Amino acid sequence: MHRNRLDGPFAWTRQRFETTGRWRFELTRTEIDDLDRAVDAARTAGRSPRDLRREDFPLPVLGEKLAAIADEIENGCGVARVFGLPIERYDETSVELLWMGIGRHLGALRNQDPHGQIIRRIVDEGPDRGERYGRIDDNGRPFLSSRARVASAGALRWHTDRVDVVALLCVRPAMRGGVSRLASSVEVRNTIAARRPDLHDVLCNDIYR
Repeated sequence: MHRNRLDGPFAWTRQRFETTGRWRFELTRTEIDDLDRAVDAARTAGRSPRDLRREDFPLPVLGEKLAAIADEIENGCGVARVFGLPIERYDETSVELLWMGIGRHLGALRNQDPHGQIIRRIVDEGPDRGERYGRIDDNGRPFLSSRARVASAGALRWHTDRVDVVALLCVRPAMRGGVSRLASSVEVRNTIAARRPDLHDVLCNDIYR
């Protein structure tokens, strides 16, 4: 069983991640103007966020930076954070067009759920979210499904999403909370291989699920 360390920009610890700025991308004034023009073009053409195509959202200025972001996600550390977008100046429709348009330049869009949802608003949906999205009772204590947890103000467990790239946009920040935690799955694998090679071998075998 191959237990050698896998190394590269994709294998990082917190210290290594925080000391490199390769995952940080600041938008310039001209790049924001480029986004404004693309949003205006999409609205003028009557495009909805769902049927928006890449050619409906031209970004001749920002395109180069988006290509660098895509490369960092695919071949680098796997994370990119974009700063400087004045989200407060856009209405709800423009926000959806903007985020969908950027997504079209980064990859192929996939549904969020079996109902074909593309963009999901992450808000606290109330105490009955478990009944709507799934829950079980564990000795009298409710255990929410992952989908129900997302619809709450509570913490999420460590998880991976079922797509190659997930894009998150904070539109209205909460007064507190909302902090994301990230980890390199490759570095997790390296740690297991180094500390518990017996468990590494088990994890490399087929696992029925």
